[in-house]
Amino acid sequence: MKILLTLFVLFFSYSAFAEEFIFNCYSSESNFTTNWLIKIEQRHVEHIGALNNSDGTKYKGSGVEEIIFWNYPVVGAYSISIAGIPTIKVFNFKTETYNSSGFYDGASLPYSQLFSCYKSKI
Repeated sequence: MKILLTLFVLFFSYSAFAEEFIFNCYSSESNFTTNWLIKIEQRHVEHIGALNNSDGTKYKGSGVEEIIFWNYPVVGAYSISIAGIPTIKVFNFKTETYNSSGFYDGASLPYSQLFSCYKSKI
């Protein structure tokens, strides 16, 4: 019975750590939606797609983000866009938000956006 109980506890402990989900985010200011694949155990944040809701333009995801810090539920990430724009993102999986700041050429203030998000199962 002890072995069965131990296996049960280990299985459910591992399941909690192995959480994976899609983080769907929307900015009302820019009318833009982004989608992220999140893998907690692997400390993995991947941009899988985006949509400009104003004109219906769909964008491929830009791939795996470089992790700056992982203090789950708050995670910082960095990437360089196809246009060469360095961008820093801070995800808060508890409040289900993320913000993004693009730094363009360094000669102007960063462009920041705040997104409201929700988790969905894979």
